[in-house]
Amino acid sequence: MAMRKEPFPIDTDIQEKSALQQYIERFPCACSGCRDIAVMVDALGNHWCASCEHRGLLLSLAFRYSWPIIPTGRHTLVGGAAQWRTVIMMGDEAMIGMLLRAMKRIDERWHERAMQAVLMESESEA
Repeated sequence: MAMRKEPFPIDTDIQEKSALQQYIERFPCACSGCRDIAVMVDALGNHWCASCEHRGLLLSLAFRYSWPIIPTGRHTLVGGAAQWRTVIMMGDEAMIGMLLRAMKRIDERWHERAMQAVLMESESEA
């Protein structure tokens, strides 16, 4: 039996969700956060259940943007995979929520800059 190399995405249609359920029943993986059955895999290959998937999303965003340095009020999260993974695994929900909002702002700014670069490039070609 051939195993699927890539994980099933979390936001699929109904037929894919039933295939996801079949896959999980055959090859259950434990969530990296709480040891429940995982439904998604982050960019580093960690498994996450439905209630912890926001932690996996945060880890994937941090990976995408090369482990950015985030000031968190009293402390600063220094960039680096080990520090990010530790905070995501052990941080409380308030900390995770704050980091997720910060990463979404970084993501939005990145997309804005990318669109500006495309517009500037198209104007220079004209």
